[in-house]
Amino acid sequence: MNKFELTHPESIEPLMSEVKRRDIRYIRLIIVDLNGMPRAMLIPEYQLPTALKEGIGFDGSSMGLVSIEHSDLTLHPDPGTFIAPMWETPGVAVMFTYLSNPDGTHFEGDSRGRLKMTLDELEEKNMGLNTGPELEYFYVTRSNGSIVPYGAGGYFYIPPMDPTEDLKLDTMINLEAAGFQLDKIHHEVGQGQQEINFRYADALKTADNVVLYKLVVKTIAEKKGVSATFMPKPFWGMNGSGCHYHQSLFDLKTARNLFGDRDSETGLSK
Repeated sequence: MNKFELTHPESIEPLMSEVKRRDIRYIRLIIVDLNGMPRAMLIPEYQLPTALKEGIGFDGSSMGLVSIEHSDLTLHPDPGTFIAPMWETPGVAVMFTYLSNPDGTHFEGDSRGRLKMTLDELEEKNMGLNTGPELEYFYVTRSNGSIVPYGAGGYFYIPPMDPTEDLKLDTMINLEAAGFQLDKIHHEVGQGQQEINFRYADALKTADNVVLYKLVVKTIAEKKGVSATFMPKPFWGMNGSGCHYHQSLFDLKTARNLFGDRDSETGLSK
């Protein structure tokens, strides 16, 4: 596997200018573990140039990425993922990262890095991959040690039947402020079940957006005194939540859909 390509020096100065312009004091560097759970470390803004040039070492065994005998890993902030989101503490920005081994090679347990490498391979073949998810979730509260749906709404319900409207609106505002282009938003079939859709993007951007989306939904819910769960089936006898993924493989030069064939009987490629 190739050595990890460090951040180009010319990309550091514009990023640090943006950090200063937004009065950022700390950066939360996100790692997505093997279970898809975001982990993170905070660094002060004056450490960011060094982190971009050299990376930051950490103990990968403590989050189950490697064995304790080979615990050393390095994270590398991805400068293209910098955002200063509304839902964060003022003065805190967020960036995603790639992971490498001590010898500088890509760490194979880095799901984000593996996806980037796959997209690079597709690009060499003049192909791109766009993906668009539809994430469903429940707002819940706790009663006698168990979770119960928040509200008694149903499909396409609106206030006053749907008490979650303020939660969704606040979440939507935070998502749009972070660069999300929203699509359809509505109450789903189950009690307290929601769906906030956002526009498709290249597969890596979409993967990052899914992580941010879940963070926003859960953070805003907690601030409002309820919780949000993306569990597929939290309640017996009620509709479950899905995560439908739309995929488009296309020609980078012509934007032609490589899954389609107008001349075939089904409209699909062979």
